[in-house]
Amino acid sequence: MFITDGVNIRIPRGDTASVPFIFYKEIEGEETPYIIPEGQYAEISVSIVKGSENVLVKTAGRSVQHDDGTVVVRFSPEDTDMGRGKYVYTVRLLKEDGSRVDTWLGGETAAVFEII
Repeated sequence: MFITDGVNIRIPRGDTASVPFIFYKEIEGEETPYIIPEGQYAEISVSIVKGSENVLVKTAGRSVQHDDGTVVVRFSPEDTDMGRGKYVYTVRLLKEDGSRVDTWLGGETAAVFEII
Protein backbone atom coordinates (compact mmCIF):
# COMPACT_ATOMS: atom_id res chain seq x y z
CA MET A 1 0.00 0.00 0.00
CA PHE A 2 1.17 3.53 -0.63
CA ILE A 3 -0.27 7.01 -0.49
CA THR A 4 0.60 9.82 -2.87
CA ASP A 5 -0.66 13.31 -3.58
CA GLY A 6 0.74 13.16 -7.10
CA VAL A 7 4.27 14.09 -6.03
CA ASN A 8 4.98 13.05 -2.45
CA ILE A 9 4.97 9.35 -1.56
CA ARG A 10 4.14 7.64 1.76
CA ILE A 11 4.81 3.89 2.21
CA PRO A 12 4.47 1.76 5.35
CA ARG A 13 7.81 0.42 6.56
CA GLY A 14 8.56 -3.05 5.14
CA ASP A 15 5.64 -2.91 2.70
CA THR A 16 5.54 -3.22 -1.07
CA ALA A 17 4.39 -0.51 -3.43
CA SER A 18 3.99 -0.12 -7.18
CA VAL A 19 4.17 3.62 -7.74
CA PRO A 20 3.18 4.99 -11.16
CA PHE A 21 5.08 7.91 -12.67
CA ILE A 22 4.14 9.73 -15.87
CA PHE A 23 6.66 12.16 -17.32
CA TYR A 24 5.60 14.85 -19.75
CA LYS A 25 7.23 16.97 -22.41
CA GLU A 26 5.77 20.02 -24.06
CA ILE A 27 5.07 19.81 -27.78
CA GLU A 28 3.54 22.86 -29.48
CA GLY A 29 2.21 24.17 -26.17
CA GLU A 30 0.65 20.87 -25.07
CA GLU A 31 1.96 18.38 -22.54
CA THR A 32 2.45 14.92 -24.01
CA PRO A 33 3.58 11.77 -22.14
CA TYR A 34 7.32 11.28 -22.58
CA ILE A 35 8.33 7.87 -23.92
CA ILE A 36 11.77 6.90 -22.62
CA PRO A 37 13.99 6.07 -25.60
CA GLU A 38 16.15 2.95 -25.74
CA GLY A 39 19.50 3.66 -24.12
CA GLN A 40 18.00 5.93 -21.44
CA TYR A 41 16.35 5.25 -18.11
CA ALA A 42 14.67 7.02 -15.21
CA GLU A 43 16.48 6.97 -11.87
CA ILE A 44 14.61 7.51 -8.62
CA SER A 45 17.04 8.43 -5.82
CA VAL A 46 16.02 8.59 -2.16
CA SER A 47 18.21 10.35 0.41
CA ILE A 48 17.92 11.70 3.95
CA VAL A 49 18.35 15.29 2.78
CA LYS A 50 18.81 16.78 -0.68
CA GLY A 51 22.40 16.37 -1.81
CA SER A 52 23.33 13.66 0.69
CA GLU A 53 24.25 10.06 -0.12
CA ASN A 54 21.40 7.98 -1.51
CA VAL A 55 19.84 5.38 0.77
CA LEU A 56 17.85 3.85 -2.11
CA VAL A 57 18.09 4.01 -5.90
CA LYS A 58 15.54 2.49 -8.28
CA THR A 59 15.76 2.54 -12.06
CA ALA A 60 13.17 2.04 -14.79
CA GLY A 61 13.62 2.01 -18.55
CA ARG A 62 11.52 1.67 -21.67
CA SER A 63 10.99 -2.05 -21.01
CA VAL A 64 8.71 -1.25 -18.03
CA GLN A 65 6.94 1.74 -19.56
CA HIS A 66 3.33 1.35 -20.66
CA ASP A 67 2.06 2.69 -23.98
CA ASP A 68 0.36 5.62 -22.20
CA GLY A 69 3.75 6.72 -20.81
CA THR A 70 3.26 5.37 -17.30
CA VAL A 71 6.35 3.93 -15.63
CA VAL A 72 5.57 1.74 -12.62
CA VAL A 73 8.37 1.62 -10.07
CA ARG A 74 8.15 -1.31 -7.68
CA PHE A 75 9.38 -0.97 -4.11
CA SER A 76 9.99 -4.25 -2.27
CA PRO A 77 9.82 -4.87 1.50
CA GLU A 78 13.64 -4.71 1.50
CA ASP A 79 13.52 -1.30 -0.22
CA THR A 80 11.18 0.15 2.41
CA ASP A 81 12.85 -1.48 5.43
CA MET A 82 14.42 1.76 6.60
CA GLY A 83 13.83 4.03 9.54
CA ARG A 84 10.44 5.68 9.74
CA GLY A 85 10.50 9.33 8.80
CA LYS A 86 10.69 11.74 5.90
CA TYR A 87 13.29 11.41 3.16
CA VAL A 88 13.55 13.26 -0.14
CA TYR A 89 13.62 11.85 -3.64
CA THR A 90 14.56 13.05 -7.07
CA VAL A 91 13.84 11.65 -10.52
CA ARG A 92 16.36 12.06 -13.31
CA LEU A 93 16.58 10.83 -16.89
CA LEU A 94 19.99 9.28 -17.56
CA LYS A 95 21.83 7.76 -20.49
CA GLU A 96 23.18 4.20 -20.21
CA ASP A 97 26.62 5.61 -19.33
CA GLY A 98 25.09 7.43 -16.34
CA SER A 99 25.31 10.94 -17.78
CA ARG A 100 22.32 13.15 -17.04
CA VAL A 101 19.84 14.08 -19.74
CA ASP A 102 17.29 15.90 -17.56
CA THR A 103 16.02 16.26 -13.99
CA TRP A 104 12.27 15.73 -13.88
CA LEU A 105 11.68 16.10 -10.18
CA GLY A 106 14.06 17.48 -7.64
CA GLY A 107 15.78 20.35 -9.43
CA GLU A 108 15.45 23.20 -6.95
CA THR A 109 13.41 21.19 -4.49
CA ALA A 110 12.93 17.51 -3.85
CA ALA A 111 9.73 15.61 -3.23
CA VAL A 112 9.02 13.80 0.04
CA PHE A 113 9.42 10.02 0.32
CA GLU A 114 8.05 9.06 3.73
CA ILE A 115 8.26 5.72 5.54
CA ILE A 116 5.35 5.45 7.97
